[in-house]
Amino acid sequence: MLASIIQLFIMPSSVALIFIILGAVAIYIMKRRLGLTLILSGILIVFIFSTGPVATLLISPLEYRYPMVSAPSNYPDAKYIVVLTGYAAKDKLMPLSSQANSASVFRVLEAYHLYQQRPDCQIIISGTPVAVDVMRELLVELGIPETDITGESNSPHTFFSAKNLKPIINNVPFFLVTSAGHMTRSMGVFHKQNMKPIPAPTDYQLPRDFRKAMFRPTLQHLYYSELAIHEYIGLIWYRWKGWI
Repeated sequence: MLASIIQLFIMPSSVALIFIILGAVAIYIMKRRLGLTLILSGILIVFIFSTGPVATLLISPLEYRYPMVSAPSNYPDAKYIVVLTGYAAKDKLMPLSSQANSASVFRVLEAYHLYQQRPDCQIIISGTPVAVDVMRELLVELGIPETDITGESNSPHTFFSAKNLKPIINNVPFFLVTSAGHMTRSMGVFHKQNMKPIPAPTDYQLPRDFRKAMFRPTLQHLYYSELAIHEYIGLIWYRWKGWI
C-alpha cells in the first residue's frame, strides 16, 4: 500500500496533473504568473517523459542487464522453466488469446520457445490464480502437455513466487521467464532465496541505444517511462524490505 502511494506522487503523469491543478487554483485566486508557471511545468514534465530517448534511457538499463537465452542446451542442469504471471482476466466474451495482457502473452511464448528446445524441463507458472489458469491454457493450446505444466497460484507478487517455489525447486537451476524490465528485481528476489535462476527475459519495449528511439512524444513512451520508474521504486522497496 505504501509503495503504491509513493508511486502515485512520483509518476510523471501524477506530478504533472498535480502541477496543472495547482496552477489552475493559483490562477483562480489571482496568482496568474504562478499559475501559468505551474501549468507549463506540468505540460513540460509530460513532454519530457513522453519522448523516446528519455523513456529509453530509463528502461534500457533494466531491459538489457541480462542477455536472452540463445541456447538453452548450454544449461543441461536446468530442470524447470519458471514463468512469472502478468495480468489476465477470465472473460467468455474474449477469445483465450485476449484474456492475457501483452506481458503475459510474451512470457507464454518464451516459455513455449524454451520448452521446444528443452522438453525435459517442467514448466511452473507462478502468480495469481486467474493469470496462472489463463497462461496454462495458452500453453496447452500451443501443444504443451498438461502433465508438463504446474501452477503455483498463491503469489500476489514476485517475492511470494520465490518464497513459494523454494521448497519445490530448492537449489536446482531453472530458467526464469519474465519481462525484461522486471528481470532485475526478479533475479534479486530468487538469489535472495539462494536459488539458481537462469534469466530468460522477454517482452522488450525499447531499443538499447536511446539514439535509435523515436523522439516524437507519445503516450506509449510516457507509459514506458512510468513502467521503468515503477521498477526502480520496486527495487528500492524490495531492498528496504530485505527481499533482495
